[in-house]
Amino acid sequence: MTTNDPTNQELDLDREYGNNNGGVPTFLMVLIVLTSINVIFNLYQAIKDLSVSAESTATIEAELYSAIDESGMKMQDMPEWLMQGMMEFIERLSANAVMIRVVDVIYYTLLGVAAFLIYRLKMTGFYLYLVVNILGVLVTPVLYGFNFIGIGMAVLYAIVAVVFIAMYSANRKHLH
Repeated sequence: MTTNDPTNQELDLDREYGNNNGGVPTFLMVLIVLTSINVIFNLYQAIKDLSVSAESTATIEAELYSAIDESGMKMQDMPEWLMQGMMEFIERLSANAVMIRVVDVIYYTLLGVAAFLIYRLKMTGFYLYLVVNILGVLVTPVLYGFNFIGIGMAVLYAIVAVVFIAMYSANRKHLH
């Protein structure tokens, strides 16, 4: 004789802790939402900046130099390597402003496609996410220069990418 007494039923951890019956697991959904927010914000910024970059490329250098002047730091007091790195960064940023925005649009569009594929539980999305992030880290110093700022940005992007790749990788078992 079977009874419906809840004390005699086996513990079902999948039911208790959110295996949502073939849907996207909760932690994976959180990662997808965070990635989507990043994609939407940065795509908006890149497109907005792209529309004004053609006009404001000449003012980028002037704005950066005025920010240095306003900081109260004298340029002659800076170490030579720091000064050269900043000058190269400013020149590359000014010269590549439109290219940087175009690359950003492509980068974030591909990240959005990867997030959508992961939402659809496709392993292809994970591999696309992996490749796009690796290329993003490698392209950063090319666009901004191989100076301490460009390499520092690449290292920072690499740290964030490794953390997110590790979290997505922990959820690969749900992808097919």
